Amino acid sequence: LEVMIISLRAGQSLDQTIRLTASELDAPIGDEFHRVSEEVQLGRPLEEALVAMSARLAAARTVRTFVTSVLVLRQTGGNLIEVLEQIIDTMRQQAQYERKLSAMTAEGRSSARMLAGLPPIFVLLAYMADSNYIGTLVNDPVGRVLLTVAIIMYTAGVVWTRRLTNPKT
Repeated sequence: LEVMIISLRAGQSLDQTIRLTASELDAPIGDEFHRVSEEVQLGRPLEEALVAMSARLAAARTVRTFVTSVLVLRQTGGNLIEVLEQIIDTMRQQAQYERKLSAMTAEGRSSARMLAGLPPIFVLLAYMADSNYIGTLVNDPVGRVLLTVAIIMYTAGVVWTRRLTNPKT
């Protein structure tokens, strides 16, 4: 987007700006802009080419925002440079928020990993100390039920803790 801002400030048209952006960016986004540029040169309206790019890159929220902004501004008029600057600013703020969130949850994630490792270690230590402890759980019907319940609760606890400490999922 910064390449586009520079190009637009230099007085180039949006078509020229997209062509320049295609040559400046790496794949896959550069390839997509190149495809838009080629489609426009072959006679497809810019709006249709941009909507098609947005559909191909449906997971990229920034691309959708960019395409929507361009479409609205081409219909209503407005300053595309200012809108692109706002998109860039929003992207930077979002990246900063994600870094901060990751840092804030790092301690919880490492604690969760340590706590998840403790039960298997204690089972191993109990087996090494006296194999009858574990033998009772495996051989006795009540022990098997208790062991099954413990494994289910342990697994649920690990999954739940992961979800709490990893807010992206």
